[in-house]
Amino acid sequence: MKEKAGARLAFAAGEITEWPLLARLLKDGRLEKVVHCAAVLGVPASVGLPIGTFRVNIEGAINLLEAIRLFGVRWMVNISSKVIYGPFLADVIDENHRALPTRPYGISKFVVEQVCRDYSAAHGLECVHTRTCWIFGPFFPRSRAPRILLDAAISGRSLHLPGGANYAVDQVHVNDVIQGALLALDKERLAYDAYHVTTDKAVSISEVVGHIKSHIPSADISMGSGPLRFVDGTEAVRKGALSIAHAERELEFRPN
Repeated sequence: MKEKAGARLAFAAGEITEWPLLARLLKDGRLEKVVHCAAVLGVPASVGLPIGTFRVNIEGAINLLEAIRLFGVRWMVNISSKVIYGPFLADVIDENHRALPTRPYGISKFVVEQVCRDYSAAHGLECVHTRTCWIFGPFFPRSRAPRILLDAAISGRSLHLPGGANYAVDQVHVNDVIQGALLALDKERLAYDAYHVTTDKAVSISEVVGHIKSHIPSADISMGSGPLRFVDGTEAVRKGALSIAHAERELEFRPN
């Protein structure tokens, strides 16, 4: 990856909780803009490690914001998530939907947005939040449906899950998430501080199963009609589609 990136990118291994590292990187790099996407990712991981989730997601974000403040960075894009809303109250929602997050992951992502707003008000930082949904793509490390169903179909394994067939959620390719972040970086003035970087459509997992079978007829995969549960037994709360009207108009975002 480093060889493909060329001389324009520099890589530094470390943790967002390491304040001296962040301070050195921002000081030496003389950065103008930052994309923040470091986090303990997902509900199951956060339920199993709540203290670690809050430390990485919230304390880590504050470390970054302090380094940004000290070294004069004026623009940050924060990769946020639909989890800040908690259970959806409608099939399609916009960025004004009430925020009532559940579980450590959702709570931490909401807190980070609020802390960023406080830094914006106090220190003049321009911070834009791009709220994503279920992200998929090659090598994206999320062991859940529909990814595990596709993996089973490709490898010729049988996989039959007890629930989740009717669970509908907006699903966006990782390349579109990157597109949204870059568009938000390039804008000088924006009408809002949060935008949905999604597809504007909710697809049920049973529809995904049908799509997989249309391409791999031998696939022995299925989803039952019960509730969708994550690997730790956590039941997924209601989701749906996220309107991208604001992102289309202000960012000129177009999912592929």
